[in-house]
Amino acid sequence: MQTGGALHPKLETAWRALRHAGLFSYLLLPCMLMSACKTSTDAAAAALQMQSTSQALAAYYASLSKIVEDTGSLEMLQSSLLNVPVGSQDIAQIQATQQEIQHRATLAKTLQSLSAALAKLSGSSTQADVSASANKLASELVSIQALPSGPPIPDALGKAGSLLTRAFQEHDERKAAKAMDGTLSAVSKLFTTEKPVYESLYATYIPLAASLASESVRQKWVDESMLLQPALRPFGLSSVTIPPQNLNDTLKHYALQRIQLQTRQLTDEQAAASDGMDQALQEMVRRIHRLARDKAMSERGNPVSLVNVESWLSQLGTM
Repeated sequence: MQTGGALHPKLETAWRALRHAGLFSYLLLPCMLMSACKTSTDAAAAALQMQSTSQALAAYYASLSKIVEDTGSLEMLQSSLLNVPVGSQDIAQIQATQQEIQHRATLAKTLQSLSAALAKLSGSSTQADVSASANKLASELVSIQALPSGPPIPDALGKAGSLLTRAFQEHDERKAAKAMDGTLSAVSKLFTTEKPVYESLYATYIPLAASLASESVRQKWVDESMLLQPALRPFGLSSVTIPPQNLNDTLKHYALQRIQLQTRQLTDEQAAASDGMDQALQEMVRRIHRLARDKAMSERGNPVSLVNVESWLSQLGTM
């Protein structure tokens, strides 16, 4: 393999070891990056940035999967408490949607594992990690199915997976480099195409949760004493459970207002997280393409828009 410049000694040693071990075709991203970028540090930085971005993507999908699961529980709860009928087909569609979202979380997690192994690129254990993650990623790319009532899967996803599979079987470094170059683009396109569906899933969940929370307040099924905490906390005071028969109507009205306000805020935050994740993936696609065109990559930080994603995930307790 010809390189645009001398490799760092450790990277060169690892490269030769992998060739000798017959794992040449699994070094997809380093093959593409280190043969193109000005310095090996660009390749290492790109791998680390891909690791962070795919980690956030995996957490985003895992959170969305839990939200879809909770939507099914809320549908059943609403049926029980308010006599609102829920059909078996509706529950089946929710379950199918959750399953497919979870498949996407697994795909993102595999991309994260591959990126982490590529960032290290040393030692026999890393070689095995690259091999296992690359094979698993190829399999997952071709197995992703469309979401129920969602748009068709972009052709680029299946093509990237098929090309990865053929590259591994044929030990063809050119095909391998092309496949990895297209893999991130395909994953980014999948997210962009399905983003309206992700937002609609959350837009279904939050109003339903708000409706049941509001009904719980009206029926005096909740302890609203926690609403007093902003006033009591600065002075080291704590509230006591308010007996339902003594519940102040003003406090109940405030609770309902707070649910309404939080509904809008939570919806806006999820939309910002979706936009941020979309922008981060597209930014990583641009960076990888730049390296592939034999241009140096000056960026050394993660995509800025990941901040919105991480903020939303931290509120959910998944990041």
